[in-house]
Amino acid sequence: MRILSSPVFLLVIGFIFLIPLKPALAEGLLIVEAQIAGEKVSDDFIKIYNPTNSDIYLGDYQNSYIRLVKRAKTSTKDYTIKSWSREPEAKIPAGGFYLWANKDYIVLSNVDASTSQTIAVNNGIALRLGPENTGPILDALGWGDFNNILFEGSPFPENSGFNQRLERKKINGTYQDTDNNASDFYL
Repeated sequence: MRILSSPVFLLVIGFIFLIPLKPALAEGLLIVEAQIAGEKVSDDFIKIYNPTNSDIYLGDYQNSYIRLVKRAKTSTKDYTIKSWSREPEAKIPAGGFYLWANKDYIVLSNVDASTSQTIAVNNGIALRLGPENTGPILDALGWGDFNNILFEGSPFPENSGFNQRLERKKINGTYQDTDNNASDFYL
């Protein structure tokens, strides 16, 4: 019984309880919003957030580059929405946002990048480091009923409708990241 009351034992136990097993708040690039349809089905956008204290260069990150990818309901391979492989100066400023939108979504004025790609019901999207299909996933968001790997924990169970979007929850002004889309997002 002496061990249980020793100062060293109590210090070790106290230290263990101070270490969080899984961080609940953001530590790296996050997908914070996604819209799959506005007035038109191609009115799509994805908003990415940098919660760090440093600028993140999308074309020169961890000796590689970042790619925004998607997968349809039963897809087994990535489709690139946007790659920054040839854009070493593209960045998300510390504490800032980066907005991708479909090229035909002209209502948005603060778009950082646009391509012809679209996202749709029962999809998954991800920020992937490097090549399609094999690069590590930095963050992912899946919604609806699908069978692909681009989500965290459990996918968000619903598809958004016209002029609706999925948004990441905030706790005291900080985006929540429990690695579970069903818990971290709301419609």
